[in-house]
Amino acid sequence: MTLVIKRARRTVPLVTDLSLAAEHERAEQALQDAQRRAKREDRENSPEVRKAAARVVELEDAMRAVTIYVELEAWQRKRWAEFRAAHPPKDGDEVDKAFDIDVSSVDKALGSDGSTWPRTIVGAYDHEDNPVEFDGATWAEITEEISQAQWEPFFFAVLGLNQKSADAPFSLAASRVTQNSDAT
Repeated sequence: MTLVIKRARRTVPLVTDLSLAAEHERAEQALQDAQRRAKREDRENSPEVRKAAARVVELEDAMRAVTIYVELEAWQRKRWAEFRAAHPPKDGDEVDKAFDIDVSSVDKALGSDGSTWPRTIVGAYDHEDNPVEFDGATWAEITEEISQAQWEPFFFAVLGLNQKSADAPFSLAASRVTQNSDAT
């Protein structure tokens, strides 16, 4: 038997139209208000509640439709060590010190600066699991437009893939479902 190593991968969702989030917040509030009014009237499933809930679901579906799932892969241990050595924490930068790396260099690992470092991004898929063309130039354009909040999941995914323990994943929810279905 030949031992084949496949490094860890992680998927990071990127909602490309987060302007819908504010509308979603308003719709959620409208749903809660409708539920409170209906509860006072002992009509928890009123037409107003159903309409408000339908709007929330519609917005969630709209955000799901504009979500790209970017797949990242861990680097070989030696390559990550070389990358960290080439990008030590900046002197006096507490955030860099906490992560033991120049935080701004993670964009190089993602391939946004055209550097010679191989990218951790190995693919991208839409909400229906269709491949999306995604290269270094695309990522560079994206990093210019996304917010810090949208970038941080990529940062933590890169560090998580390359600096944390890599155990096989376990889903308690899936385990419970399969145990319950075996018993019937």
